[in-house]
Amino acid sequence: MNEIRTWLDRIGLAQYTDAFEANDIDIDLLGQVDDQVLKDIGVSSAGHRLRIRNAIAKLAPALGGSSWNGGAYWFHLRRCSTSLPPNPTFSTGVKK
Repeated sequence: MNEIRTWLDRIGLAQYTDAFEANDIDIDLLGQVDDQVLKDIGVSSAGHRLRIRNAIAKLAPALGGSSWNGGAYWFHLRRCSTSLPPNPTFSTGVKK
C-alpha cells in the first residue's frame, strides 16, 4: 500500500491515502477505479475525483493495450522524478 501513499502524495491528494488503504485499493487496482468507487470510499469532492481519474489516465498509455499492470506503473513511477511530466509519452515499439 506504500505505492498508493506515494502516488497520492505526488498528485497532491495524500489526504485520501487512508481511504484507499482502508478499502484495499492498491496500485494494481487503480485501472478499475471509477467515479462511483471514489464516491464509495469517501472522495466527495468532484474536483478531487477528476484529479485522481486524470492521474490514473496519465498512467494508462504505458499499457499499450487495455489490460492493467500496476506493478509496471509503479516501477515507472519510482524511476520518475518527484513530479510526473504533464504529458508523458510512451513508446509501444510498434512501427506505423
